[in-house]
Amino acid sequence: MPASGADHGRGLRYLPGLDGLRALSLIAILLYHSAFPWARGGFLGVTVFFTLSGFLITSLLVREREATGAIRLRKFWQRRAQRLAPGVLVLFAVVAAMLFTGSIAHSGGIAGDAAATATWVANWRFVASGQSYAAIFSAPSPFQHMWSLAIEEQFYLLLPGLLLLCLGRKAKTRRWVLALVLLAAAAASTWVCAAMFGHGSTTRSYFGTDARVAEPLVGALLALALLGRLGLRELKRWVTGLADVLAVGALVGLGLLMHGLGQYDSHLYRGGFLLTALLTAFVITAASQQRSLVGRALSIPPLVWLGRISYGGYLYHWPVFLWLTQRRTGLSTWPLLSLRVVATVALATASYLAIEQPVRRARRIGIPVLVTGWATASVSLVGSVVVAATAVPALVSVSDAIPDTAPPLPAVVAGPAAPGVIARPQPRKPGTPKPSATSPTAVATTGPTARPVTRVPGSSPSSPTTTHAPVTKPTKAPGPPPPPPPPQLRIAVVGDSLADNLGAGMIAWAKGRKDVVVYNLSIPGCPIAPGGTRRFPDGYEHDVSATCAWWTKPSDQRSVNLAKFNPDILVMEDALNEMVDRKLPSWATYESPGDPLYDNWLLGQYKQALKAMNPQGHAKVIMLNAVCGNWNTETMQHFQGSDAESAKRIDSLNSDYASMSGVSLEDLDGHLCPGGQFTDTIDGVNNARQDGYHLTDAAALAVATRWLGPIVLKAAPA
Repeated sequence: MPASGADHGRGLRYLPGLDGLRALSLIAILLYHSAFPWARGGFLGVTVFFTLSGFLITSLLVREREATGAIRLRKFWQRRAQRLAPGVLVLFAVVAAMLFTGSIAHSGGIAGDAAATATWVANWRFVASGQSYAAIFSAPSPFQHMWSLAIEEQFYLLLPGLLLLCLGRKAKTRRWVLALVLLAAAAASTWVCAAMFGHGSTTRSYFGTDARVAEPLVGALLALALLGRLGLRELKRWVTGLADVLAVGALVGLGLLMHGLGQYDSHLYRGGFLLTALLTAFVITAASQQRSLVGRALSIPPLVWLGRISYGGYLYHWPVFLWLTQRRTGLSTWPLLSLRVVATVALATASYLAIEQPVRRARRIGIPVLVTGWATASVSLVGSVVVAATAVPALVSVSDAIPDTAPPLPAVVAGPAAPGVIARPQPRKPGTPKPSATSPTAVATTGPTARPVTRVPGSSPSSPTTTHAPVTKPTKAPGPPPPPPPPQLRIAVVGDSLADNLGAGMIAWAKGRKDVVVYNLSIPGCPIAPGGTRRFPDGYEHDVSATCAWWTKPSDQRSVNLAKFNPDILVMEDALNEMVDRKLPSWATYESPGDPLYDNWLLGQYKQALKAMNPQGHAKVIMLNAVCGNWNTETMQHFQGSDAESAKRIDSLNSDYASMSGVSLEDLDGHLCPGGQFTDTIDGVNNARQDGYHLTDAAALAVATRWLGPIVLKAAPA
């Protein structure tokens, strides 16, 4: 976040209106993270911050160059470090404390997130991990918001060198050269953002420094336009009046963008970010003038104070939001937002007064001390975060980076079936005597001193609980050897991310048994019906990955492994990825569940999938129906539309599934959503569907143990 107030430096007067603009930007971000549907574009507050940063930092550097003939890079970076580093260290301490106390959950990658935050490369960490629309289904990282600080720090690192190169070392500056370079860089960045989005990489377009640097560059260009020989220019009265009118229109425009643009809206990546930055520039222009009405309106004390602590407010709001949830507090939306805002402001105020400002005003802190202190403190605090994270189980993590390789085949171990379980019988070789019937609780050992052994049901064959009859000598030759133990019941799970949750739960359930083995071939983010382009409610369009069509290719490793595994039971679940609009190349428009064209196509795809996955018809197929969700959570509002529309699509899908032949349809929706109502308590596990849809590890295991496992065992072939 851009520095406030006193950071304006040599020759630049304090502009309280800019603090007011910061406050409005922070409020937009808080509303966005509160999942208000009318603030779905509140994340654009980050773009406002970017543009402010570019304006202020360029103003400082150019003014210093023109006033002194030089840019003291060590001093500049020292001021940046003293301003930004203390708050981040406090963030590490806050997150570690929350993890130690179990106040927040986390995903398995929190150690990498913390390290990336400490080295100011969090944005590239998210790019490298392939996070995109489906990555929001993982447990949110408490460092998830630090990508924007990483982009700003990288901008602070590169801009001074660019200014020195363009302005030259002589007394006379060459602003026009700098302006042309900045303009070209902004245009290139806007092109990169659109091009990356065109290749289906929302992650790259959203988090990449090169794709987002146009926003601070707009601020930098504005600084060149407004800077005079003695500081910021005072515009003529009529020009100031015009600036006010344009600024009011810009504020209205920003409000409309923050209301209507979703995070995956194609317009956002094809000029939306740039438009937001340009509108912000109009507001900054008015706020920079002493006689501006907009500047005065933005200078009211509450807004100014919130703007002054906005850096800490941004740093701490996200962990606070993860901590103060509706489940934990029991509060409805507006009371919950009020509590979150109070906690965030209190923490930001304490940090600002007690830590950030004292460090910032210290005059005797040199670069070596700052670097050493940062390295020592950050390593220690990152270590604390990692240690604390080990005490909190990671939630199920879903990535949109669809793996090309199949999961390894599980080891299939022959062994006796557990009591009451019907396992697949092993075929007899020709000439092998048919084994005689025996009681399941009476097993005769062989040998000259054999004794009848009675096994307690459920005991291990290797260490049975036995009672012994009197020893008698055999009166006839030993009988044929006992038949080999029956093989394990083979269960394969296919589908999307919810199927992946259930598959993981089934594997955990199977670890406690000797009679079953589970192979999870589910792919998060992949519909069973492949092909075409999906369109999400917020406008994001995404081609279905070719990997999802694995079952159409007999040579694909997943197909090969499934054939080798030869399942007795095939469990299929896929709903969320089939609910969204789809368009095939041969279709004129997008279609959705409930449309005859879509329904007929979907049923045809499932029929082909069943034939490919179960060519001999050996496996019994269990189809799990589509389930309800809490579509108002921050996660799910990006993926589905209104409650009524989502419920309609679920009903349409379940009607399609009910018409499928050759499958046993099981009511997963009735189990997870009793009475058709969403609940966050599943089989005794609280907070079981934290993102509003998917199951945590604990919930998935409970569902496998109490519901899906018994269904599968009952369906086992005789």
